[in-house]
Amino acid sequence: MAEQSKTGQIRIFAKNITGNASGGILAESRYTRNTAGGKHVQNGGSGVNNGNNRARTSIEETRVKTIECITELDDGAANDGSVTGIKKGILYNKSYTFQVKEFTNGEPKNPNSVKWALSYTDPETNQYTENILVNKNFTGKQISINFGSTGYCGRDLELKAYISEASSEGKLPVFMHNRFRWFDGKVIDDELKLRADDGKPWLINQSGTSLCGMACIFYLFAKEQSVQYKQFAKE
Repeated sequence: MAEQSKTGQIRIFAKNITGNASGGILAESRYTRNTAGGKHVQNGGSGVNNGNNRARTSIEETRVKTIECITELDDGAANDGSVTGIKKGILYNKSYTFQVKEFTNGEPKNPNSVKWALSYTDPETNQYTENILVNKNFTGKQISINFGSTGYCGRDLELKAYISEASSEGKLPVFMHNRFRWFDGKVIDDELKLRADDGKPWLINQSGTSLCGMACIFYLFAKEQSVQYKQFAKE
């Protein structure tokens, strides 16, 4: 029963009043007066307490504790410079399903109280984006995400599921492979640095192959516009 606002007085007149309860009887008021012409009897199996307030016990609201990916993650390069290293992650333009694995205090009465966010920190600018999900208002205990943006390839993401505070509830780190998932990202970055930043465009050497013409174009590209060359090569 919903809580009601009560004002005024309650007065009961009877020769005998009998109240039976298997649990407890709670009477709350600013002032309570019991007047009995005969005998006033109170029986409590665990005792009778008059004059001492008993603090109400509050029920802790539940929160998201852990998240899991129920779609099998895919193998790809570890991007650690080893070339042979393998790492689990998500692929470009593929959908993966995630769900809440555990709550702190049981499941919520309303499953749609669970909200989701996919966070990203740009490793070059250190700019943080709280939620890059296409549907930022999605709710529910389970979510399916299609990772269709190339802007996060080779990057670490963080999936969050929460009821109240995204920063302190369920989190799951997610790595997104490069579009060519077996290309070691660190090796590529090191090679680009040599050609563009360290002033060695001549390393683009395809002499004696059918790609010598393209190599000449890329040589000039790296020499004259090194920043644009690196961006082009990564994309």
